[in-house]
Parts: sequence; structure tokens; C-alpha cells
Amino acid sequence: MAEFVQQHLEELLPTFTALQRTKILSDEEVKTLIQKVRQFEYSVNKRTKRPKDYLNYAEYLSDLLELVSIRRKSIDFKQKRDEIEKPLKMHAAHLFRICSERFKKAEYYQKEIDFLSKNELFHILTKTFTRFLQFHGSNPRNHEQAGRWEYFENKSAENARVIFQLAVRKFPKDIGLWVAFIEMEIAYVVMFVFAALDILI
Repeated sequence: MAEFVQQHLEELLPTFTALQRTKILSDEEVKTLIQKVRQFEYSVNKRTKRPKDYLNYAEYLSDLLELVSIRRKSIDFKQKRDEIEKPLKMHAAHLFRICSERFKKAEYYQKEIDFLSKNELFHILTKTFTRFLQFHGSNPRNHEQAGRWEYFENKSAENARVIFQLAVRKFPKDIGLWVAFIEMEIAYVVMFVFAALDILI
């Protein structure tokens, strides 16, 4: 277990270093961060797996990302996002995914979805919705959420249409699904109308 913990700490070492050198975090804050990450790594690498260990770790990283955003604004520093935010986001996303895949509860998937959406990790979120519907496809609202997100946030009419088409076949009497499907198609048509008008003008 100690070997896995050390490996993950080393993977995040460039992030710790960047946070310290850019003064986004103080030396003492970075030291505390490393200690906390080490503790969290031990908790998720225990033989007995618990959802709260994954969630606590992922949410800690999510809070850290918010703090980094605030500190960046205060010192007006915009560089090194690939060294700082990207690894933190990907590690948190990984933890949320392990939790939802291992324990399967809808609430864990929802936490993963919320994090990915907030941090605009859309390429991962599309796959997460697919997994979500595989395990929790008996709830029509989940299909509606996925379809709406694909069109209105991910800007993928194709993905949204596939989700809604499958959903209304599965739940043909669900009014909410039909309304959402029709709203999506109307929005799609309106977008094309405005695009055509722009060309003519």
C-alpha cells in the first residue's frame, strides 16, 4: 500500500512544486497539502473500501481547486494551469469515477456528474452519463438529465437525440421525456433558422 501512496504523491509532485513556486499557496500550506493528500491516499488504498474515503478525498481536491481559483485572481496569475489545475481535476475525476463504479449508487454518480460539469470535463462526462444510464436507467429523469446536458451544455444534438429516442421507447408514456425531447428539437431548429438568417444578411 505504501508503494501506491508514494507513487501517487510523486505523480502530484509537479503540482505541489508549481503551487509553491507561483506563491498560489504558501510553503506551510503546501506542506499541509502534501500531508493531507498522503492521508487521503492511505485511506483509499486500504483493503476495506468505503465510499466516504473516495468522496472525502475528491471533495478535498475540489475545494482546493476553488481555493486556487480565488488565489489566482488575487495575485493576477494565469499561467501553469496544465501543471496545477489539470492534474488536480483529473485526479478528483478519477476518484469520483472509482466511487461510482465500485459502489454503483445514483447519488455517487450524481456527485461525479456535478464535479465534471462544474469543471467542464465534458469529454469524460459523456462517458459518465453512459455508465449512469446503464446502472440507473430505470428512472426516466436520469435520461432527461443526460439528454438535456448533451444538447444544451455539450452542444451535441446527435448524442442528445440518441438518448431521447431510446428513452421515449423505454418510457413511451412519460410526458416529461417527450417535453424535453421536443424542446431540444425546437431549439435545434431555431438554431438553424438563425444561422440561415445570418448567412442571408
